[in-house]
Amino acid sequence: MIKAGIFLFVIFIVVAFAVQGSAGILPRAQANNLDTVPERAVYKDLNTGRVIQVFYNRRDMRAYNIRTKDPLQFYVNTTTGDTLYGRGELVVNGYLVKGPDGRYTWDTDKVDVREEEIKIKDGNKKIVIEDDKMKIKDTDMKMKMKVKGE
Repeated sequence: MIKAGIFLFVIFIVVAFAVQGSAGILPRAQANNLDTVPERAVYKDLNTGRVIQVFYNRRDMRAYNIRTKDPLQFYVNTTTGDTLYGRGELVVNGYLVKGPDGRYTWDTDKVDVREEEIKIKDGNKKIVIEDDKMKIKDTDMKMKMKVKGE
């Protein structure tokens, strides 16, 4: 049931955001090319610039650095050039700014971050991530997804 829901979620995101040429909030699973021999993705921690190996724990919707076991906030897929948010594996190109300390954080003009919730608004589209729930709203569609522990 969850796999079917995730599949439908991926299809929705690809259609809703990619077709309209948005800056992009897309699941990392979307292929950027249709080559028959896929390249192995190389990831870098956005704030340290170091090459890392990533593990995504679907139960808690978090990406982790395999070596350090630390949760990742933002990381880059160097194969696609996409920046990903470690919670929910969302592509967040265009939604970050570099702070005076050199670390990246959310662009508060586009993203509202609260203690337990993140809201991203892109034109008529809105995404809300709260705990284990994700809601997506567009002018002609609403979708809710809840990840249950296995």
